[in-house]
Amino acid sequence: MEDKKMELFGMPCSGKSTYLNATFAISEIAYADRLPLYYRLFGIIFEFFRSPGLIFLIIKTFKFIKLNNLFFHLIGIIRFYSRLNQLKGYLGNSRIQEEGLYQAMWGLFIGMKIEKKSLALAQQIFKKKLNDPRAVIYLSASKSTVYSREMAREKKTRLSVLLSRNPQKYSSCRSWMAYLLRLMRQQNRSIKIISSK
Repeated sequence: MEDKKMELFGMPCSGKSTYLNATFAISEIAYADRLPLYYRLFGIIFEFFRSPGLIFLIIKTFKFIKLNNLFFHLIGIIRFYSRLNQLKGYLGNSRIQEEGLYQAMWGLFIGMKIEKKSLALAQQIFKKKLNDPRAVIYLSASKSTVYSREMAREKKTRLSVLLSRNPQKYSSCRSWMAYLLRLMRQQNRSIKIISSK
């Protein structure tokens, strides 16, 4: 696994950044959102036009989004397309990506209701664009630990905003992560699990 390109994956506040900084040299890490804004915006627009079939699937995700989570979902879409473009661009000689396409895909799905049709749609999106052989390091942490850390954060995140509206959403957020791990295993992705305190 060490010879492959890798992506860090896990719930927010699960200890990803701590693990990353303790395990890898800065030169080995491809950090998210460090490119100039204009470059990222250009990349997002480029991906929209390059993948028309994916756009159709992304539009279908709105069927499972409540009106009060609409803006939240749009941000998830933008981040997903940004990560998709970054995979084809600046990663260079880095060994591990701080926040990659798998994490962005989780962020795309977490506002969606979990039901048979939404899971099927998520699987379609997964198979449509995840043609990358990147290995995964999954940071596993308990529900209580991650939830308490998330809600104690001074800087609000998309997840903390979602949970402030509906605390019960946390279980579905973890379910989406478990579902993505299941899809990765079905596609024979290499997954290394690290238990985080």
